[in-house]
Amino acid sequence: MAPKRKASAAGLVAPTPARTKRPIPLPTDASSTAPPQPPMPPKRRASTRAAAKITESTNPQENEEILDAPDALRASPDSDIDMKITPGQVAKDDESDLSSLSEEAEPQPSPPAKNKQRAAPAKQDKPKPQVNGAVQAANAATPKKTPTKASAKAEEGMAGDPEAEDAENGEADEEELKQALSRLPPVNSDYLPLPWKGRIGYACLNTYLRFSTPPVFSSRTCRIASIIEHRHPLRDPSQPEHATKNRPDKEKPADVARGQKYVEEIGLANARDLVKMLRWNERYGIKFMRLSSEMFPFASHEEYGYKLKPFAAKVLEEVGKVVAELGHRVTTHPGQFTQLGSPRKSVIDGAIRDLEYHDEMLSLLKLPHN
Repeated sequence: MAPKRKASAAGLVAPTPARTKRPIPLPTDASSTAPPQPPMPPKRRASTRAAAKITESTNPQENEEILDAPDALRASPDSDIDMKITPGQVAKDDESDLSSLSEEAEPQPSPPAKNKQRAAPAKQDKPKPQVNGAVQAANAATPKKTPTKASAKAEEGMAGDPEAEDAENGEADEEELKQALSRLPPVNSDYLPLPWKGRIGYACLNTYLRFSTPPVFSSRTCRIASIIEHRHPLRDPSQPEHATKNRPDKEKPADVARGQKYVEEIGLANARDLVKMLRWNERYGIKFMRLSSEMFPFASHEEYGYKLKPFAAKVLEEVGKVVAELGHRVTTHPGQFTQLGSPRKSVIDGAIRDLEYHDEMLSLLKLPHN
């Protein structure tokens, strides 16, 4: 075993006593030589504003600012009756209630707090609402009508009709009742005036057909980069294009006509779906539709634009025949960048090209003039 360590000799030394400070004797005339202390400021008096507010009488017969006095010329805000009350209509039984309420509403001022430099304003209880005896007398004077069997049946039958008038005698106007009964029965609705007789339409996209299988819509589009990419032939021209397995091969020579054919096929697919959308609209009573400006992508572009007549005249003519056959109305809406009043010449030139594109598209429909 390891030898035990010897105890340190420092611990055996006796501790030195702590030094004590001697008290310094003060001169006998210390009280006379000390500087005079400044006098204590007088205590501030408690504010009398709170007490003045408290001491104001809330009795409506003594204070003219209380508007709910028995002889007031208007009804209480809490009352259900909005009528003018003439003086002297207070019932005798209600005078005792008013006096008791006014006496309870007068709070006594609390004494100011002691041992504080500034007295806190005493809390003032809100006066209880005054009960207008004239209103109670008027409510008690009006007799309550006892419901009859006929009125109860009428209320049950007219509860869901928003056009029914709540007559005092419980009888509806005969002419209005005949007019309501002569209406056609509602279609899939309890309150709408159906069947619909107005002219309703929508713009470009039919969300119901868009998510069908296969999808039907007339606003397919692409990017300019896709047009340039499809100038190159597919890796396997004998197979259809695939997003990953059969893409355009950029190592093969490009052809501008091949890229133009790609964007034209998108426009033709949009135009063919217009016929399906018009037939669907006719089935559901929709006779107005706005044609999509993106039906033929980049047709009004400065560099990649093209004319519609060489490839889309036949398809658009078929669309126009369906529109004329069904008696529908179609329109277009150029984009927000079509601004003929722009100070920039490039914007004006683009607006003219866009308007010419819309004009050609509507002209190829060959719609009748009427």
